[in-house]
Amino acid sequence: MDGKASVEQNGKIKYELSSANEPSRIRFTTDGSEPTINSNVYQKPLEITKSQTVKSAYFEDGKKVSATTSQDFVITKSTAKKITLEHQPAEAYSVGGVSTLVDGIKGSLKNHGKSWLGFSGKDVIVTIDVGTKMEFSTIQFLR
Repeated sequence: MDGKASVEQNGKIKYELSSANEPSRIRFTTDGSEPTINSNVYQKPLEITKSQTVKSAYFEDGKKVSATTSQDFVITKSTAKKITLEHQPAEAYSVGGVSTLVDGIKGSLKNHGKSWLGFSGKDVIVTIDVGTKMEFSTIQFLR
């Protein structure tokens, strides 16, 4: 089982769950609890509108047959906003694309794959268009 977040042009985050087997056998929760056979049945990508933990597992014949996957989402003022880079990431470290920086997923120190971008030789210059004038009391880079 795997999950993939995407930022849509309308400023929404969608989280798509997938499996090598029948996706309708995926059960999920959005409150951080362990999925059971009575949990929500996965039918289409989930719209993420608030900070939450999505957990999912694959079930057959009423029994859980996969490990539970877990994905935390942290929604901030910059989440799902239009983002541009002055210099593109190094090709080997650009798997998720620029929206990786505003998809609500914190990078993991254990896994430097699709939740990270890597840059080499040039400064990282990022512009995030939040769409309106607003105050910020702090700016923080989450990892």
